[in-house]
Amino acid sequence: MSAFSCLPSTKHPSRIKSHCAQCRASPPSAASLRIWVACVQACVLAMPENPAAFNVDNVRVAKIIGNAVSGTTVVKGLCLTRSVLGTIHEVRDAKIVVYGVPVDSSTTETKGTVLLKSAEELKAYNNSEEDALEKTIKAIAATGANVLVCGQSIGELAMHFVEKYKMMVLKVPSKFELRRLCRTTGANNLVRLEPPAPEDLGTCKHVYLKEIGSTWCTIFDQEADNSKTATIVVRGSSMNIMEDVERAIEDGVNVVKSMTKDARFVPGAGAAELLLADALQQYGEAQPGLDQYAIQKFGLSLEVVPRTLAENSGLDATNIVAQMYAAHKAGSTSVGIDIVEGTTKDCGVLDLLVTKKEALKLATDAAVTVLRVDQIIMAKQAGGPKAPAQPAPYGD
Repeated sequence: MSAFSCLPSTKHPSRIKSHCAQCRASPPSAASLRIWVACVQACVLAMPENPAAFNVDNVRVAKIIGNAVSGTTVVKGLCLTRSVLGTIHEVRDAKIVVYGVPVDSSTTETKGTVLLKSAEELKAYNNSEEDALEKTIKAIAATGANVLVCGQSIGELAMHFVEKYKMMVLKVPSKFELRRLCRTTGANNLVRLEPPAPEDLGTCKHVYLKEIGSTWCTIFDQEADNSKTATIVVRGSSMNIMEDVERAIEDGVNVVKSMTKDARFVPGAGAAELLLADALQQYGEAQPGLDQYAIQKFGLSLEVVPRTLAENSGLDATNIVAQMYAAHKAGSTSVGIDIVEGTTKDCGVLDLLVTKKEALKLATDAAVTVLRVDQIIMAKQAGGPKAPAQPAPYGD
């Protein structure tokens, strides 16, 4: 029987809702509530039909300095913190073509020499390059593409013809952002400057340029609740604050990913560890021989979580742990540490079971590895013993 069978698990949504209702007794701040809501909205937007195929990379975070954390918003698609290159700033029902090569006049693979004997030949040579590039851009526009995304450089002449055929242009030098853009829109990254096939074109309901806190952003908004990618636009007064928010969002998204495998929860705020400590100590007392001492010490070591939580909150760890033991013996197995009021009660805090299980497993493996080490090898410099010091020359 697993040691976690002694923990009261929560999987039914109605039980989770009741815990959330208990949390309303001490409502969170507007900033933390907004982060929580944004994380939930983004995960719902990026959730596929098969929850087991949920990818944490489909929930992106864009940090834009300015405003307060409560100004954080969610985009049903992808938000890139970079501006467009041309004069077209908005496209509806966009058909997107993505190139991973430079959009410019083609060059030969080998070096060559062109012998021009007159000004007319030079003019004809230049016109031939312009005509070839215009023909290529015109063929791309003829496929219905009205948004061109390039992962490398875009030549000035190519920009002229792209503007001529009314196409929005965006340069995305990051290959990771280019990959996410292709995943969001369904486009294929082309490696040759040629007209795309119908299956290579991506689609987006609304592509537009928007200024957010003095930062121009290009937004690919699908305007649908089943968007493949969602972006959380985090606002804050400093980069340190926004990085803390980003880490909190990443933790929340990874919890959702773990829930797609096992959605069972256990009481948090130190309650689960104390329940395990009590169960292991009782189990150890029933064992014969010297094993009981090792089991009891292992169970006692689990008290470090509630003790550390109490000490970091400025509370008396010994009294807090004793109150929790008494509450658990009385049947209130969800009682943890309330750091706000400085007492013990059922705060409605839940932790994911798989997270607790993996944490205890890795901690135990680390402890066992240390105990198995019976010899320590000290690293020393190679080359053998040091040479004896030479006496100083006579007269120095």
